Amino acid sequence: MEFEGYLEFLTKLGAQFDQLTAIEQEKIQAVKDGNLAWLNDCIRKEQANSLAMRGMEQQRTEWLKGLGLEDGSLRNLPQHCPAQYREQTTQVVQEVLRQYKMLESSREASRTLLECQLHRVEGKMADRGMVPEADQTDYQKQPVRRTWTDFRA
Repeated sequence: MEFEGYLEFLTKLGAQFDQLTAIEQEKIQAVKDGNLAWLNDCIRKEQANSLAMRGMEQQRTEWLKGLGLEDGSLRNLPQHCPAQYREQTTQVVQEVLRQYKMLESSREASRTLLECQLHRVEGKMADRGMVPEADQTDYQKQPVRRTWTDFRA
């Protein structure tokens, strides 16, 4: 396997991080706008990209095995790469790590905003005397409902 191919793969991985960051930004705007349909669409996009990321992680593992770099640490890659690729590898690794940090930052902001909005909704529900079902249920006193399944077919 060529090391240049692995660097191209890492560049694609960074682009995937950028796509996920853009989706997180969309989620933030959807929450701010109170647009649940848009938020749902963003979540679907996020799930699809997350599946793609899993596939990329498997590919990355294969690349590392093929290149004899079982360590797998992205930060240590420039130290273990062929000398002629060291500078390029350092640049690619720094860019991928930057893109990853941006994604993590966006995810944190998105999660925080969603949590704030959920607390706001819970507060409004409490003001109206509405309590979420989970809070109303006393599992100790609830009778067990039996359901029967007919397996005859």
